Amino acid sequence: MIRLARLFRSSGVNSSVDEMLVELCQRELMVYEIVQLMGLERSPLSQHLKRLRDANLVTCRKKGKNTLYSAVPGLTEKLVLFTLRSFTTDS
Repeated sequence: MIRLARLFRSSGVNSSVDEMLVELCQRELMVYEIVQLMGLERSPLSQHLKRLRDANLVTCRKKGKNTLYSAVPGLTEKLVLFTLRSFTTDS
C-alpha cells in the first residue's frame, strides 16, 4: 500500500492513469487499446506502464507480436483500500 501511495505522489498521477488502472483491473489491454481509451500518446503511456510494472501493480504478457497488460491480482482491493484511507485521513 505504501508503494502505491509513493508511486501516485512521485509520478504526479493524473486521472488518466487512475482510469487506466481501473480498466486494467477489469481486463487485459494492448497498448493501442489503452491509447484509444485514455487518449494518451504512446511515449508517455509507455513511461506510465513502466512505472506501474516497476511498482508491481501491472503485469504484461506476450501474445504473438502484441503485449497484453493487466493489473496484478488483488490490485482492485488495494486501490479501494488506498482510496478509502485517502478520504478518511483527509477529513
